[in-house]
Amino acid sequence: AVVMATSSVAVEEAVEALVSLGYSAIEAKRWIRSIPNYEEKTAEELLRLSLKQFGL
Repeated sequence: AVVMATSSVAVEEAVEALVSLGYSAIEAKRWIRSIPNYEEKTAEELLRLSLKQFGL
């Protein structure tokens, strides 16, 4: 249960960071969920990988 709570917090933090950069929450969540093993990543990793994966 702790892992799930941590991963959802990381996802929410990464979504908030992308939204603060001007992207929609829907886009941000879609990008994050397309990252392999996204539930095991930190918010920083998710943000970096999202931006890198989509050439942003």
